[in-house]
Amino acid sequence: MIKSRPIVDNDIKKFDLFVGMDNSNIKFLTEFIPIELHTKVFRLMDFSKSSDIREVPDPYYGGFNGFSEVLDLIEGSCEGLIRYIIKQ
Repeated sequence: MIKSRPIVDNDIKKFDLFVGMDNSNIKFLTEFIPIELHTKVFRLMDFSKSSDIREVPDPYYGGFNGFSEVLDLIEGSCEGLIRYIIKQ
């Protein structure tokens, strides 16, 4: 099962990686996490090798194909994220 929840103070020490979908997520994370730990913060699209897009767009504004296109971006980036995690 996959679920979401707000980030809490204890997460900073507990997790090795924080992945945001868009600039607002990254802004929140970099404001929440101490500057010396900003190396733990990534955009999901940082792991994409097939797209120059830096943010995952909101699929609601992508017209009929918006959800399909966003899913393709996320799946491609997750493959890169998994490769990154395995290397670590």
